[in-house]
Amino acid sequence: MTLPQILSCIVLISIGAATAAQTPIARPEIIGADVSFLRQMEQSGVVFKDGETPKFGLQILRDHGYNWVRLRLFCDPDTLPNNLAYTLATAKDAKALGFKLLLDLHYADDWAAPAHQPTPKAWKTLTHSELQAAVFAYTRDTIHAFRAAGVMPEMVQVGNEVTSGFLWPDGRLPDHWDRFAGLISAGIQGIDAGRGDAPRPKIMIHIDQGGNQETTQWFFDKSEEPRRLVRHHWAVLLPMVAGQSRRPAAQPSVYGKDLSEGHHCRRNGVRLEFGRGVR
Repeated sequence: MTLPQILSCIVLISIGAATAAQTPIARPEIIGADVSFLRQMEQSGVVFKDGETPKFGLQILRDHGYNWVRLRLFCDPDTLPNNLAYTLATAKDAKALGFKLLLDLHYADDWAAPAHQPTPKAWKTLTHSELQAAVFAYTRDTIHAFRAAGVMPEMVQVGNEVTSGFLWPDGRLPDHWDRFAGLISAGIQGIDAGRGDAPRPKIMIHIDQGGNQETTQWFFDKSEEPRRLVRHHWAVLLPMVAGQSRRPAAQPSVYGKDLSEGHHCRRNGVRLEFGRGVR
């Protein structure tokens, strides 16, 4: 079995770009893959090959120019392998090979997506203020654990595909913008509290409608309203679906943030995401 038949990849290529008032800036290339389930597969006996040569999956990616990995983390998963211990172990393997790390915090016990943003079972009865405190403490402790293990992430994703909010029903959009912003802010503050004196990771706000002009502008206009996310530094991943424009619907000059353009496609039945980072 070859690696491309298995992995769902997220490829981000950062290049120099500029707004009207800026000079182009050379930026490092980012080529990465989501390898959240790679360790589980190899532990179950799956063997990956580079041509005819068996190799560990991460080594194959590294040999072919990949320099970032994304790892998903769930709070208390029942069926998925991606708990803290599993994710730390994968992060150690990746860092040992020289990869940089994007940590994807789902804030759920199961997969979080636009139509399904479940609150972890341990947090279901919490009030909004208690939920904010739980998000802060969980994020702080998680980032501290990565730092203590020597695998501090270079980027942290606060929520997964949060166009419709997260931690439902408390942070559901469009009903509870201020609550949503408070929960996102609690996560960002938790990152800062947990990193100690380590460099601050880039903060990713991850949506699933990057090629949709109306939805993207609605989301970030609302996010930028007073007392919401404007006081924080965040970066954005804007995944798009095949057939849509590859230009990001939200322009950097509008929001003054790092935007990563994304594109989804399929190759040999595997879903891929390609992108260019722009300033």
